[in-house]
Amino acid sequence: MINKIYVIWHKESFKKDINQRLEVCFPDVEVEYIKPAPAGNDPNFKQWLKDNDYDYMKNWKQGDKPNPDEEYTDFWSRDIKTGEIACAIGHYRAWCMAKKDNVKKALFLEQDCIIRMGQYDKLDKLLSTLQNSGYSYDVIYTGHCETSLRYKGEPDEYGLVKPLYVYCLHSYVVTNKGIDILLSNEFEKNIFPVDDYVASLNVPLSGETGTNSYGLKDNKMHPELGHLKQQINAYVLKKQLFPQMEKDYGLSGTEGSPYID
Repeated sequence: MINKIYVIWHKESFKKDINQRLEVCFPDVEVEYIKPAPAGNDPNFKQWLKDNDYDYMKNWKQGDKPNPDEEYTDFWSRDIKTGEIACAIGHYRAWCMAKKDNVKKALFLEQDCIIRMGQYDKLDKLLSTLQNSGYSYDVIYTGHCETSLRYKGEPDEYGLVKPLYVYCLHSYVVTNKGIDILLSNEFEKNIFPVDDYVASLNVPLSGETGTNSYGLKDNKMHPELGHLKQQINAYVLKKQLFPQMEKDYGLSGTEGSPYID
């Protein structure tokens, strides 16, 4: 059911490792390795953005506190980091490639995603079952940050839940309709952490009711991203199929990069 896999990477050692695993565990699926942007700590990074017609969100930081020295702290009360921008560009390039390839369903993996035997069969069975049942979705998080997953209602018969706001994009499936939506907001001209972009697209209008519906009051959403809400239909596979490496090994370098401003 997956037409193609797109791997977002920037470390050769990680690329080599995930390539070896995919060859064994997903032997029948075509894989595309997305050319990375310069590393966020490249001294010419900001100039590279201009030269390649990218730009970043200028009103991301909320408040006037100094940027913290600690990593993983107060994401919205600090400036964006250059590594976060580089990561977002990797995902954007992958979406563009999927659009060019005209795929119906694509699996996107970051370099620190854990690949194991059996994942292919489980994913293929899930997507085939969803298609046969007429299940409607644009994005399925097949991996996620467990500490960020909040939702209303219980997992359905397929193990899927509607998230309130969920982080981590180390593994997710997108349909061709979903790709069109991801590319419809000029994200490349207003880049910010890509986890927030996809999560914000799934936030519904406030006041919705129902077993698996929720309002903005239930979400911790960046105050400048409200215009993105209710564009995609996203689900999370509560028992994630593709876990992520522990941060002491899989740290991508996004947080360790400098602030853009």
